[in-house]
Order: sequence, then C-alpha cells, then structure tokens
Amino acid sequence: RIAYVLFICIGAYLILFTTYLITEPKRPISEINVEKYFSKEKIQTGKKYFNQRVLIAFSFLLYQVGILFLLYRSRFGKELFYKLTKRIDKIFIRSFVYSFFISFIYLGLLSLPLSFISHFHLKSYKIIHTPIALFLKDYFISRALLALGFSIILSIGMYIYYKYRKSFPYLASTVVFVFAFIMTVVFPVFITPMFNNFEKMEQNELNLKIHKFLSKNNVKVKNLFVVDASKRTKAANAYVSGIGPTKEIVLYDTLIKNYTHDEIISIIAHELGHYKKHHIWIGFFLYPLSNPFILFAFFFIIAYLMDYLRERNHDPAFHLPVIFILIVFSFWIAKPLINSVSRRMERDADITSLKLTNNVKAFMSSEVKISSKHRYANYSPNLFYRMLFYTHPPVKERLGMGKAYESGLYKK
Repeated sequence: RIAYVLFICIGAYLILFTTYLITEPKRPISEINVEKYFSKEKIQTGKKYFNQRVLIAFSFLLYQVGILFLLYRSRFGKELFYKLTKRIDKIFIRSFVYSFFISFIYLGLLSLPLSFISHFHLKSYKIIHTPIALFLKDYFISRALLALGFSIILSIGMYIYYKYRKSFPYLASTVVFVFAFIMTVVFPVFITPMFNNFEKMEQNELNLKIHKFLSKNNVKVKNLFVVDASKRTKAANAYVSGIGPTKEIVLYDTLIKNYTHDEIISIIAHELGHYKKHHIWIGFFLYPLSNPFILFAFFFIIAYLMDYLRERNHDPAFHLPVIFILIVFSFWIAKPLINSVSRRMERDADITSLKLTNNVKAFMSSEVKISSKHRYANYSPNLFYRMLFYTHPPVKERLGMGKAYESGLYKK
C-alpha cells in the first residue's frame, strides 16, 4: 500500500513539475563573452568565492546531521531528553519543549561557530559590513523565530500522530500546507520589520517616475517603501510584497544610492513580472516544501518510520532528532527541483522586464552592477552548481537574453 500511495503522489507532482518546465517558451540567448563585462581578476575571484561558499554550505549540512545523530544515539542525548520531558505528560507540550530545545538551543548554539565563519567570510570579500553586535542580534532572533515555527509544526504533527495515527498523513500535510500559506502573508508584514526599518519613499523625481511606470502598466500599489539594507550589506534589490490591493514595493536604500533611475525601474519591472506571471501561486504549488502531493508522501513515510522506531522507544517525541535529520536531507534533495522552477520564473520575469521597459541598456547595466559591484558569482557555473545553488539564471545567460532581445529575437 505505501509503495502505491507514494508512486501516485510523486508521479502527480512530477507531472506538474515537468509540465511547467517543458512548456517554457523558447528563449533565444546571444553569445556573450563575460570578459567584456567583467575583468579576469573579478571572474577568478568569483569562482574562488563561490567554491568557498559551497564548501561552507556542505560543512553546515554534515555538521548539523552529525550533531543530530549524536543527540539521538548517545547516552547523553537520551538522558537529556528524559530530564527535559519527564514531568510533562501531554504529548503536544513534550514535543514542543524538545523540538524547541533541538532547533534553538542545540542546533542554534552549536551552529554559531560555523555561522561566524560564514559571516567573516562574507566580510572578507566586502559583501557585507554587518557589525558583530547586529549579526548576533539577527542570528538569535531569526533562530528563535525558526525554532518557534518548527516547534509548533512538529508538536502538532506529534499530537496528530499520537492521537490519530490512521489519519496522520492527511492531517499533517494539510497543517503544513496551511501554515506555509499563512507564512507567505505573515512574513513580509510581521517578520521583516523585526530586522529592518521601512519608511515611505519621499516625493521626488524617482517616486514620480515609478508611479508613472506603474500607472502605464495598470499596476496599483498601496505604498512605496525604502528599507535600510545598507546597515548590513552592499547588495541592492527591490521586491513586491502583499497580495491584491495590499501590494507594496520595497526598495533597498543601496539601490537608490548606487543605481540610475532607469536601472531601478528595470529592476522593479522584473519584480512586477513575478506578479504578472502569478509566480507566488505557481511556486507555492510547485515547490516540494509546500506542494500537497509531496507533503502527503513525506508524512506517509514519516508515519511508517515512526511506527518502526517506536518499537525501540514508545514515546514519539523521543524520535524528533530523526525527523530533523529527514527535514535537513529533504531540503537538500528538494533544492534542484526548487532551483529549476525558480530559474524558470526568473527568466520569465527578465523577459517581462525587458518588454515592460523596452530598455535593454538599463537591464544589462543593472545586471552587471548586481554581479560585480555588490557580490561575487561564478559567471559560468557547471551543471552541478546550477542544480544545487542557482535560484537565478547565471549572469552570462541573463546578459545573453538582453542581447537577444536587443537584436529583435524576442517579440517586443
């Protein structure tokens, strides 16, 4: 039965996934010599930087899985579990306490040294300039919020498994699906303001140009905000948050400071492309971490795994470290799928930006600035890198799309 259910769920997801990718419109790409846009030193430094980031990412994976395995299998871990939960009878509270301990105290504190390494690595390349006090504040707030979210979900899951075993895959996948939907609304409204200050954009020439551009394309937004990203990073960005009439455009202050008005409007047009192509909803149903079919298959596996593990220890909360390990591996397994869908969306948004603005020069120059002034990149990544680490098309491909559009290979 389990094989039959998994086959149907995974098959249904793969049909959706492949249908979306293979129906992507043909996108001509002109040949680009990246050395025309970036120095050889920049290209070599980018490869070196990116390889180091990959090494740090895999170090995090191995480190976290290793300490979770030790927590679950060691005598110390077993004694710690019983000390934390021995006076708690209710499965929901017992699971919440232990999962919060794992995600915040255990993983959070023990991962701090690696996070320091990552932080100082970014600083060494002058990509960020976050003061150490602000880094620590961000780290512990984000870890606490992440731990709270994980603890709520896992506690509800353990309660459902303990009380309604036969319905567990159905109920648990529904809970996670609803929670993921709520977070798409809650995150930009309540979470991001905890880290940055958002101020309404002053009435100036850029403000008027943006509103003129939006009006021309029949896009209504509630507010234009500027966020103080410069206190942490040199990176420049813009994004659209909210749904329907609550749409708001947020601009990094670094974007306003370092980019021309045409470049800023080109970047905003890219973000509007995501809305015009309904990428929020497409991503929600195609990303494995929120797709109903994959969630059901995942919890179907979890249910049978928990049945097996409870033969060794009847308390389902005791086996939470195994669930955490599965979540970590599931995230990495899902990365190639998530990234491939994301790259398709970014290509759609790039072409929409070019069509809305018809300004190839601004599109190309903004891409060069993003990839040279504010970050390092592997400009010609191999397939492995693209699959695991590239949510956007490589800059060489994006510049090639701009050149192709300029040559009239796209319908304007």
